[in-house]
Amino acid sequence: PGASGGDRASLQRVFRECGFGVGRGRSGLRAGPGPPGAVPDGCDELVRRIVFPIVERLAGARAEFSIVLLRVDLHDVRADLDGLAAGTSTRADHYRLDRTLGRWSTAVL
Repeated sequence: PGASGGDRASLQRVFRECGFGVGRGRSGLRAGPGPPGAVPDGCDELVRRIVFPIVERLAGARAEFSIVLLRVDLHDVRADLDGLAAGTSTRADHYRLDRTLGRWSTAVL
């Protein structure tokens, strides 16, 4: 959430190039090659070069993270409009994990 506009653009590039780009498949998203959770070729280096500095700046020198694809069920959101309006729930309450792509630690360089 604390990423700047430039950081967001860089993170979107990593997201696309690591296999969550727009393409054919369920809901217009395509997974990278290999089994679910496998890191596509070149992705690991891209994450280390682009994502590590952002994570270290926002979370500190020792952080563990993953790239995840979250989905929002609009039926859940519609059913919770009153909670969202009253502030008793947030958009994040409706995120559902779809896929995880890799796990990294900035402590291990």
